[in-house]
Order: sequence, then structure tokens, then C-alpha cells
Amino acid sequence: MNKTIFVSHLLSKNILDRLKADFENIVIINDNNSLPKPVASHPDLQILKLYDTIITTKELAKYFNNAIITEAQLGNKYPLDVLLNACLIGNRLFANVEYIDNSVKKVCLENNTEIVHVNQGYANCSTLSIKDKAIISADNSIIKAAGKAGIDTLQIDSGNIRLDGYNFGFIGGASFYCEDNDTVYFFGDIKTHQNGKEIVDFIESYHTKVVSLDNVELCDYGSAIII
Repeated sequence: MNKTIFVSHLLSKNILDRLKADFENIVIINDNNSLPKPVASHPDLQILKLYDTIITTKELAKYFNNAIITEAQLGNKYPLDVLLNACLIGNRLFANVEYIDNSVKKVCLENNTEIVHVNQGYANCSTLSIKDKAIISADNSIIKAAGKAGIDTLQIDSGNIRLDGYNFGFIGGASFYCEDNDTVYFFGDIKTHQNGKEIVDFIESYHTKVVSLDNVELCDYGSAIII
């Protein structure tokens, strides 16, 4: 695919090699020293794509044409690490309204995008969205808000996703959806998750393919951003 995909430098060689089979242009994100060390290279903390608009940090702006740079500076403590951690589903942006950057709110206003408040600051990390129709998450506030908005939901159990430096990672950070080939990719083997079969069945019910990028436990690498 002639798409550019942004991924963490922490990806294993096996996962990276597998991605290279499907994506021609892969940009490796190095650590942003403003963020907590374990997640300093996570794309979903540093890049937010809203329609045709990219909002990002000054360090990554060079990769985009006319990117908007965050008004606030990312920081190494919550909630300064979640300025861009929001999940766009159709014409709704799910995010903690108190913590997202003002630049995000302005782009939403310009595009008549409703911002749906959720308590979870790591809204994008916590959410795997499929075709703008369905989501998978372990977070109660996201599941409730999405269900109220008429979005199909699958609530899963927390845990069984590795994120070094933390007790566990999130399903959104351990996966990403690619619209061009209608595929959900997992950083590791989805079968290692306690709800693995339910997750696969739910995704496939939307006639979407599932690819496990390695045969190891699921790992949260901050998802991947496709441009």
C-alpha cells in the first residue's frame, strides 16, 4: 500500500518485517523526551489525524504538510501526556474534554465534530475502532458513551497486554485498523488475550480481516498512525 505509517521504534523486528510486506512507507518514531520514558515513542500520544488535518508536536511536524502544532507542550505526567489522545469515530471525537489540546477543539469546531466526553484520558489508547461503526474497549466510560451514540461495542477485560513500565497496556495501543485493506492488525497474537476469540469474532462480523503480526503476547506500542 502506498501509505505512510508511523510506528514506535520499540516494535520488534518480526513485527516490523511483517508490516513492511503491507506498507511501503514506514516512519519510525523515536523517543520524545517530554513524555514518560515507557511511552515516549508512542504515535498515538504525538499524532492525531482529524479528517485531512494533522495535529502533532513540533518535533514531528516536519513529516507533514501544513500540520497544526499543539498549543500546549506535552509533558511527562498525566494529563499532559494525553493532549492528542482522542478517538475519532465518524463525526464524533471521543476524548476527555478537560485534557485534550485547544488545537483539537478548534479543528472539531471547524468541522462540526461533536466532542463526546469520556472520563478516560487515554481514549485512543483504550479504543480499537472498526469502520466507524464499532469499537472494542475495556473502559466503561468509553463503552457507555459509544453505546449511547449508537455505536456497536464489545467490552473486554483489562490485562494480558504488555506495556513495559506499567501494569498493563490497552487494546487500542496494541492494534490499529487500516481502512484501505479493511484489516485490523495486532502487535502480537490476539489469541493470547483472554477475550481473544470474542475479539476476532466481533471484528470478523464486520467482514474485516484480522492479522496477528507476531506469535508473542500482545504489546501496547501506541498503535500506528496511517496517513
